[in-house]
Amino acid sequence: MSDALHNTTKSAAYLQKQITEAHLSITNLEHEKAENKLKNSLIFSKLEEALSISTEPIRKFFSAAGLNADALLKEIRQRYSGEGGPIFPERLATWATQKTI
Repeated sequence: MSDALHNTTKSAAYLQKQITEAHLSITNLEHEKAENKLKNSLIFSKLEEALSISTEPIRKFFSAAGLNADALLKEIRQRYSGEGGPIFPERLATWATQKTI
């Protein structure tokens, strides 16, 4: 009986240790997740700032030509399908052969 009680106590202590380690892992993962979210927010903020700075000369160019840069960008976004580029050169060939009326 003494051995059974000793084994049960040992098993309970082992399980408690496992639970404590699991809680610690969860806490660490939550902390890491919060850090990653903050880093991503900072990265996207910097990207938005860089994009604003890099597109300003283009906006000035269009404005000087009497064109509304925001309207042009809106139209491009509406028509952009996410396809094309060097991976799909046949798309360009198909597009180039379409007739406009």
